[in-house]
Amino acid sequence: IEIPLDVTPKPYDTSALSHEMPPKPQAEDQVIAKAIEFLQSSKTPVIIAGGGAKRASASIQMLAEYCDAPVVQTVNARGVLHHHPLSVPASPSLNAVKKLIEAADVVLALGTEFGQTDFDMYATDTMPQIKKLIRVDIGADQLTTTPDALAIHGDVDEVLRRLLAEMADAPKDGDGAARAEKARDDAFDEIGDDMRHLSHFLDEIREACPNAIMVGDSAQPIYAGNLYYDHDRPAGWFNAATGFGALGYAIPAAIGAAIADPEADVICITGDGGAQFSLPELMVAKQEDLNITFIIWNNHGYQEISTSMQAVGVEPIGCDPKPPLFEDIAKAYGIPFQRCDHIKGATKTAINLAKQSTGPSMIEVVETGKTKA
Repeated sequence: IEIPLDVTPKPYDTSALSHEMPPKPQAEDQVIAKAIEFLQSSKTPVIIAGGGAKRASASIQMLAEYCDAPVVQTVNARGVLHHHPLSVPASPSLNAVKKLIEAADVVLALGTEFGQTDFDMYATDTMPQIKKLIRVDIGADQLTTTPDALAIHGDVDEVLRRLLAEMADAPKDGDGAARAEKARDDAFDEIGDDMRHLSHFLDEIREACPNAIMVGDSAQPIYAGNLYYDHDRPAGWFNAATGFGALGYAIPAAIGAAIADPEADVICITGDGGAQFSLPELMVAKQEDLNITFIIWNNHGYQEISTSMQAVGVEPIGCDPKPPLFEDIAKAYGIPFQRCDHIKGATKTAINLAKQSTGPSMIEVVETGKTKA
């Protein structure tokens, strides 16, 4: 934002500013009734939860159990159904998850834009083909992109509460958990060895620091997590590895999260290349004594960019910048430092040590050759 210097000293009137939120749209009764009809007659329902559903965790669980419906979570919805038999914490871009969605006789989509970065991240032009779609979104413009869907304009949590209150039939007892388990197993198998190792790495971080806010840059563990990772906190997994994949995002974003929720543990995962875009922000975390553990995934370069260039037959150029000495950087900023030369066990130990001190800390995970987990 640029403001001319002759404008900045001018007086302004704050009384005209309004911070009132507009009223939430209220879904029409007949649309709610039609959605209930679809769900109660369904034999193989599936729920897709998007970022607009991340504040409706309890309602999603209740409706999923009532309908016996697996719940597929996009990147921004991870954590809404942690460690639940009906949870599918995997990208709908994976063939296994697409298969689950396409086999459903009714799909209830909650707060998702059906964007390419979630549903077609491999750019294959193969969005899942849905037989009967119920779509809930607070944005009226979003609902116009799927004209064949039963559109419910409203807040996800409020709509789900209305559906639950007005459903008459008894909860279903079917194969929802079995369908979810198969989708989970097949999706985890589909992502391959390297991504599975990195997903386990994220699991280890979660176990060492439960209920944390995990913020990511465009680093290999984050790409893996976006494919498959079951976070334990709604709205606690977000990153820049979708869309344009902005580098340098994680450090300042983690600072913002720590300021917004001072009681939360914040985990920042960034690559050695991405970290160098915003290293000076570390002093903000130190000066404000923010509770952030900065995990530097050091694979000596821009591995994702290199892999993408190779995939289209281009010789990688400029993808191997020399990383700085992160221990010295941490010392310069007065931040406690730990290095892990092997992932398994070491990261968990390092995080536990970091948690013994207040304020920010840094853990460097040195990845050499094939990922070990």
